Order: sequence, then structure tokens, then C-alpha cells
Amino acid sequence: MTKTELIYEGTNGVRLDYFLTSNYPMFSRAYFEKVIDQGHVFVNRKRSKKSLKLNLSDEIEIYFPPLEPLDLEPVAMDIPILYEDSNLAVIYKKSNLVCHPAFGTQEPTLIHGLLHQFNDQLSPDPTRPGLVHRLDKDTSGVMLIAKNAHVHQALSDQFKERTIKKTYLALVHKHLKETTIDAPIGRSLKDRKKMAVNMTVGKSAVTVFKPLALLKNSTLVEASPQTGRTHQIRVHLQHLQHPIVGDELYGYQGSDKNFSPPRILLHAFEIEFLHPITNQYIAIKAPLPLDFKQALENLQIDPKILSFIT
Repeated sequence: MTKTELIYEGTNGVRLDYFLTSNYPMFSRAYFEKVIDQGHVFVNRKRSKKSLKLNLSDEIEIYFPPLEPLDLEPVAMDIPILYEDSNLAVIYKKSNLVCHPAFGTQEPTLIHGLLHQFNDQLSPDPTRPGLVHRLDKDTSGVMLIAKNAHVHQALSDQFKERTIKKTYLALVHKHLKETTIDAPIGRSLKDRKKMAVNMTVGKSAVTVFKPLALLKNSTLVEASPQTGRTHQIRVHLQHLQHPIVGDELYGYQGSDKNFSPPRILLHAFEIEFLHPITNQYIAIKAPLPLDFKQALENLQIDPKILSFIT
């Protein structure tokens, strides 16, 4: 089992299961209810119930049970490779592709395609081989893939230390000025499928937004997340009241018909990192996909700007 220790620093009275779900959004509340019921969570060195209400400075110990290996079969996919060597690869993830299997996922995922494309040259993770980070299903763009355990750990450490720089492109509603938003993100109190700015139990989240082009009732924005929270860019833009065009979860309901977006117009444009083996600084761009490009052309974007990002 993997042990994690936390010190509660939020407002008194927050339930234990809600706090854990907010801190680990990749797991559901049902998952933590099971882990707590199995006796794997301690508060102040005592086994606790899911309904326990936390107090400032409570000490929390979590023993994460090992994940069961998934039955993964390789599936042939067209995964463009932007960079590759014997230790890692940088690939282009297309939209409408889930990164890894999860409960309820029926269709082949990026993991299935990576297993086919790289054979046994992926870091030996039983559930997410090769995958160092992820993108949402409908988000396109650049991703890092590790080919061995050492490189996987080294890249994971760079993500934790925030030395990897990621740059996204997004088309947002209305005209947005350059801004930096510093607002903590946690699980939404109203809808557990969503994240939200949460001042009580949210984790620190910072994003820098720079407008690249002001268009009709919209802005092409460069987004640089300084932290790595789930749905961070989408949540921060919703909080600023400039949601991403085509975002069905965080966007304006019904108002996207004027844009006819094919999907959420969010694209992971560039990733910059230090190669764990060679110490070489590497920066890789993923050209804008056709559907995003056509949406910008329909809004009569300056050809010079479009040329730079495609």
C-alpha cells in the first residue's frame, strides 16, 4: 500500500470523505467511502468514519490499496509522434479520445493505442503504462510518454515541482484582457462531476491568460497553467465568466450555436521540459487541428496569427 500524510488546514466542519475527494479528484467519493470503510484512513491516528467532520490541524493518514492491473489489449491507432528517442516520446493526442480506461469507458483509449504503437517500450505501470499526465477526452494536443520507470518518475517529479511548462490555446466567449487568476480549485459542492473554485478545501491553482486575437464576441487566448489541477483552465475561465466555446460542462448552455463548435475549443499547444537523461531543454509544439483552425477562419482571424499557431 502507498501511504500519504496530510495536515488539514481548511475550515472546521468539512466531512472527511468530501475533503479526500477534493484533494484527489481522480478518485470518486464512492472510492474513498470504500477505502475508509476498509479501515485505510486514520485521523489523529484513529480509524475514522466517512462522516467525520475535520478540525484545523487534524493529522490524516491514507493507505491507498494497490490498483488492480487492467486487462489491456493493444489497438491499432494513428498516433502522430512529434518527438521520440529511446527514453521518451512526445505524441499528438487527437480530440474525442479518452486517455486511459476508467469505470464506464467502453471505447478504446489512448493507452490501447500506445500499447500497439510502442509495443513493450512503455513505463511498467499496471493501469496507465507510459502515461505521465493526461488531457480531457475532447482536448487535443501534445502529451509526454515515458518508456521506462526511471524516466516516468523523473518526469513526474518535474510535474510536481512545476518545472514543466505547458501552453494551451482556447477560444473563449467575449473579449478577455490579459490576466492572472489565483483561485483554489476543488470538487464542486453542487455537482460531483465538476470542479469549481472552492475557497474552503480547494487546492492552490494559478493560470496566466494572454489574449492573442480579439474576434467577434470571442477571444483566442493563450493559457499557461502554473499548477496542475483537474479542469483548471476550464474552471478558471468559467470563474472569469469567459468559458471556452464548446465546453458543455462549464460553458454557456445553448449560446454556442452562434459558433457551431465541433467540440470544446481547447488545445494543448506546447510543452517544455528538461530531458531526464540528456539534460537537454526540449520544447515541442502541436499544430492546431483542422476543426479549431476552421472555427477561427470562420471568425476571420488575422492570417498571420493563424499561420503562427498552425
